[in-house]
Amino acid sequence: MIVTRELINKSITFRDSLYLDCPYTFIDLSKDIDAYKNLLQHKYNAVEGQSVLIGEQSGRKQLALVFACLELGLTITIVDYGRKDNFQTDYFDPKTTLLLPIHFFIVSTVDITDKFAFFNDACDTTIILTDEVLDYTPNQTVNAKPSTMLLKCTSSGTTGTPKIVHHTHEFIFALVMRNATMFDGVIGQAFNLSHGSSLATFFLPTLFSSDVSEYINFTLDDTDLVIEKHKLDHLMLPYPDMLEVFVEQYKKSAHAGINLYSLTYIRDEWKEYTQEGKIKDIISFFGSNETSGPTLINRVSYDDFNRQRYHRVDDFYELEIRNTELIVTLPTYNNKIETKDEFVSNGETFLHLGRNDMHRINGKFFRDTSYQRIVKDKLNSDLVFDFVNNRIYLAVWETDDNLEQKIDEIQEVLKKRSDDAHYISKYKVLSYEDFLSGIKLDQELLREYFRRYV
Repeated sequence: MIVTRELINKSITFRDSLYLDCPYTFIDLSKDIDAYKNLLQHKYNAVEGQSVLIGEQSGRKQLALVFACLELGLTITIVDYGRKDNFQTDYFDPKTTLLLPIHFFIVSTVDITDKFAFFNDACDTTIILTDEVLDYTPNQTVNAKPSTMLLKCTSSGTTGTPKIVHHTHEFIFALVMRNATMFDGVIGQAFNLSHGSSLATFFLPTLFSSDVSEYINFTLDDTDLVIEKHKLDHLMLPYPDMLEVFVEQYKKSAHAGINLYSLTYIRDEWKEYTQEGKIKDIISFFGSNETSGPTLINRVSYDDFNRQRYHRVDDFYELEIRNTELIVTLPTYNNKIETKDEFVSNGETFLHLGRNDMHRINGKFFRDTSYQRIVKDKLNSDLVFDFVNNRIYLAVWETDDNLEQKIDEIQEVLKKRSDDAHYISKYKVLSYEDFLSGIKLDQELLREYFRRYV
């Protein structure tokens, strides 16, 4: 019960967007896996338990590196990095720091960006593949065991300090084999390993499915070229804006029948995409880095479709509702995850009511949404809650001529509601885009910014 190349469907034909007319096979991929294993094992003395950050986009190198690392027992590190490269020189990423040490950072070439410089400094050893001479001698070494950590990432940190999340080969093996049955035909893979749950929900299951025939790696910039030449059957686009841009491009192609996967609510207007017949289905996976998933699933094609109504997939996870909060028991570990998501359920369908936003600072409970409404009524801003230091910060996204006066008014309301326990400790006018991770505000990054620089 370990994850190695032997689980890959040997019949898959692989293509990369820049070389769509140059397909390669499992045999070709296996040679690359051996070369990277030899490099890591013999030159860099990599041993089981060390961690690696793979800085490759979707493609042959990423595929080969993943399996080289997994067979050697290295832990794939997933960093939650999705912001622009315009941060200051003393930039601090709390989530990446939490994941240290990262023993190896692997990239094709030296890319002189702030992002490259940050990871080059944060990781112990940077491996530039274009500088290496590869040895393609077959390498049969498999150091991984069922208990070996396959990946590490962090929890979201939305409602508090993020935690390190680990998953073993044994757990991921079981989950991936369960998920592999969802996929067939031609797979589109457009991302690097940028999300903690995508490895087990899409990346690996699509490789291991016996019903998959082709696997096409590309970047979103090459979407037009790929959908012109190939009829894709499955593609994951985690964020709504990406899905909507893709659909507009896909509508212009001669192909139809694709299944699109998202990690967010299915927007009501997306139902039109499937009614037009161009899109076969749109599927939302519900889960988290702690649970991976999908723990629950929603489809536009459901007869009872409701953007908030999810369905139980199977009995892989044990699910219970405790005081409206979804509690997930993970197989293999047999530990319970408190999701902080509220549902009502009849046992098979689960209506999502939202996040449990009840928090406590300085001994007083409050609701996140209620407090955020107070500030948003007066300023284009967000409150940032520091539960470690029992402080509240205010990130202002747009300057205002009456800023000081409005902050005083907010302070008065917060203090009155909390018997003086809650008030704004610090505030600053900031750039919203600098604190995005994907499409969401990175709360832990904001907390650390206020702790360190304000």
